[in-house]
Amino acid sequence: MLLDEADSRWRTRGRHMAEVYAERCGCPPPKRGAVHVPDAARRAAASFLGEHGLDRFVFVVQLIRRRRPERSWPLAHYQALYRELRKRLPLPVLVHTVGSDETAVPSGCVPLASADILTAAALIERATLFVGPDTGLTHVAAALGVPTLAIHLGHPPEVCAALGDNVVLVRQAGPYADPALTTPEQVLAKLDHHLAVKA
Repeated sequence: MLLDEADSRWRTRGRHMAEVYAERCGCPPPKRGAVHVPDAARRAAASFLGEHGLDRFVFVVQLIRRRRPERSWPLAHYQALYRELRKRLPLPVLVHTVGSDETAVPSGCVPLASADILTAAALIERATLFVGPDTGLTHVAAALGVPTLAIHLGHPPEVCAALGDNVVLVRQAGPYADPALTTPEQVLAKLDHHLAVKA
């Protein structure tokens, strides 16, 4: 709270929040964040994965909030993404819908409708790939070093994108553009490029 911006125009200044905070603390800006995952959260995650028979999997955050349409990817886009992910990566898709107004997930996906943030972090830690919008769990995935496909909607990524060498950023046409204009095909093209580079 002491570091938070009092002026809402911080989004227009082109400096990443981490850089601003680091300057205030008198230290160099981080290349990526840091997250501590406690053992209890890891045990809870292991229990969930065991119950669902999951070993390798893709973790997707489906976050649709009617009160924040400028930062909500359409449900139809998510559903198209799930279909194509299953074709490209023959892995189960674990879909986190905590806090989302749309919680339906298609068959073939494993829903995660209830989890505290540390258990979610422990699940993300074990994921093969993370896909999500600009939200807290995307920053968690980046901080944990998990390969992260960040669908950046809303604020300019220069001021708040997830940080890390493991992050592939999908930019929208411009800040606050209609999220529907960022298509599943654009996201999948970034994924295909990432997979080709890793191969």
